[in-house]
Amino acid sequence: MHTYLSNDKIKTIANYLNNAIPKKTLEYILFWENKGIEFNYNDFHNGHTQNIQKIWNYISVEILKQNNQQSKDLKRLIDGGHFFEAGEIINKYINVNYKQEYETVKNTNLPDIYNKICGINGILFNSHLHKSINLNELLQSQNYEKYLTDNFGESTIPTELLKETERIAKIIDSQYYGRRGIKEYQKYQYAIKEYMISGDKNLLHNLLNIE
Repeated sequence: MHTYLSNDKIKTIANYLNNAIPKKTLEYILFWENKGIEFNYNDFHNGHTQNIQKIWNYISVEILKQNNQQSKDLKRLIDGGHFFEAGEIINKYINVNYKQEYETVKNTNLPDIYNKICGINGILFNSHLHKSINLNELLQSQNYEKYLTDNFGESTIPTELLKETERIAKIIDSQYYGRRGIKEYQKYQYAIKEYMISGDKNLLHNLLNIE
């Protein structure tokens, strides 16, 4: 599908991401993903909760593998259904070993960020992009603007199609004298219809210039 985002729209999305997921935050997201955690990026309702739970599950397994008193206590509590007490052990372990890595991701709602990308000023909808931006791939690239440019920019479109768009745009601009807006469009279209019916140039002039 030969659709693309303009440079201005790409910069808008990239600027938003640079604020929502700065380099340090990105570093911690990739830290967990490099450990094999696959974050949920698309479920706006439950995705963030699932992401936090995935980190807890990973850490729980990490503790249980250590075969020490802490791991034995955790296993005993889990087996006994004492999940609140088990959670306290996991939480203490996080604070000692992964405090910053955990807190950063906990405070970064990835599905919410993805939802906002799709809705920034209606960019994707209004542009009729008809392509999905994969937030995971975007983050893995570690360069938001470059990834968007390489995958959704004007350079992805065959030159002949861009030339055809430019040719059509020039024709439209010459007909409408560069006028913009739905009101101007409706006025122009109505004037053409009435002139095609009547052939009255006076009427055509008045309809084109009516306020």
